[in-house]
Amino acid sequence: MFNLGDKILISFFILLALVGFIFIKFFGKNADIVIVQVSGKEVFRTDLGKNSRFFIDGSIGKTEIEIKDHRVRILDSPCNNKLCVYSGWIEKPYETIICMPNRVTVSLYSRKNPIDAITR
Repeated sequence: MFNLGDKILISFFILLALVGFIFIKFFGKNADIVIVQVSGKEVFRTDLGKNSRFFIDGSIGKTEIEIKDHRVRILDSPCNNKLCVYSGWIEKPYETIICMPNRVTVSLYSRKNPIDAITR
């Protein structure tokens, strides 16, 4: 089914993805800004260094978000499958937790590495 060249190419891309993941996970800069969006519109922004809990009104109910020890997570959400809750903590720039049913997005950014372009 796959010849030797295909196997080498697939192995190369898997290795490249693993190296990229390890580099971002362990050598990436720390995030310092939390941005919460509902239906694509920013509704809340705060410093990641301030421990807090707050509620965001989504399309089907309230989502509870916790910031603690320079990390953020979704504690509770009205969605059925709770995948956003099970995502756990995020702490690196450009990591995101999304609650699709409630249309809530929690993203982390760094002031040191701002986004220089967004395309739609």
